[in-house]
Amino acid sequence: MPQYILRLSLEHPTFRLPSLKSIADLYGFPLRFISEDKLRSVLIIELEKDEDAEKFLERGVLVMQVLTTTFSLEADLQVSVPPDS
Repeated sequence: MPQYILRLSLEHPTFRLPSLKSIADLYGFPLRFISEDKLRSVLIIELEKDEDAEKFLERGVLVMQVLTTTFSLEADLQVSVPPDS
């Protein structure tokens, strides 16, 4: 399944996950969290298709940006980004 990076608002960190889960439930698509620290403002998730990711932008008031990724693991992403970024 494709992975996506969600950039979230810094506000309401405890409301982020319930909000994302409710959007996935509303539209009936599976949502899998890849990120271990779910209170950060950046999350890596897995979805079945791009249209599902667009739903977060349409309905998620805390979702600022959705990026697609070609990385298969969060560890790959961390290695690929220079430490001073």
